[in-house]
This record gives sequence, structure tokens and C-alpha cells, in this order.
Amino acid sequence: MTKLMQYLTLGKLNLLKGTSNQYQSTKSTTSNGYIDCANYRNQYWLAYGATIKNTSSKPVKLKYVLADPAKAPLTQPLYYIPIQGYSNDTVNPGEEADISVIFQMDGNTWFVLVSVVNADGSALSTDVQVKNERAYQSHDAGIWTPNPTDKVGGDS
Repeated sequence: MTKLMQYLTLGKLNLLKGTSNQYQSTKSTTSNGYIDCANYRNQYWLAYGATIKNTSSKPVKLKYVLADPAKAPLTQPLYYIPIQGYSNDTVNPGEEADISVIFQMDGNTWFVLVSVVNADGSALSTDVQVKNERAYQSHDAGIWTPNPTDKVGGDS
């Protein structure tokens, strides 16, 4: 609870809506799909983190792809290679870990697609479990907090 209070006190805002501290199954992308970064462009850093329970038979990691206003992948000048990257950490089959990716956005970045992929970069063929998704304008993926617009527990 102390870390949660520190994050709220420091003004950390989870930019993702509809996240949960309960596991959800996925085959490819995180529950939010594209992260809207329109207000965080021009040299801002964004950190995405999630807890992954790997129920597949291969190691998995996170992948991100920067995208333009039409959600088309941004490419490196002259080479037309998508601007993308991967988490340094992997989650082995049968294991659970909190992993993150941190990336810098330029003025052309309007969206970021973060997904869970096999460690070799190929698409998943079976589900993995994801919880505690969060994106912060920061160099630190921190801990999960709900977005202020999310209803958490209690009455519906």
C-alpha cells in the first residue's frame, strides 16, 4: 500500500483505461490495444508495464510499435523499417513476472501498440494471462494503479 500511496502522491496517472489487477487471457495484444499518446508527444518518455503469466510453451516478451494518427506504423527514414522495440525481460513457460518497455516519442508519435509476443518476435499461438497493465509518462513503469475514470470494486 505504501508504494501505491507514493505513486498517487507523486501524481502518477495510469494512462490506460479499463485495466485490472485480475488476470485476463490474451493471444496477441494488451487489453487496451493502441495507447493514445497525442498529448504526450514531442520527446516525452512513456513506460508500459504488465504482469504476465506465461501459459504458453515458449518464452514471451513485450513488443511496442510507434504509430501515426492513422495508426500506421512509423518508419525509420530511408529504410521504411517500423520503429519498434522489445522488452529486455522475457517470461518463461509456467512463470509469472512483471515486465516493461520504455520508449521515447517524437512529434510524429500519436499511438503506441504494445503486445505480448514470443521471445523470437513471432505472434503467440496460445493465450497468456495479463494483469496490472499500466502506462505512465515516465522512465519508470512503476506499480499498477487504476485510471481515475475506472470503477474499481464496490457498487456498480
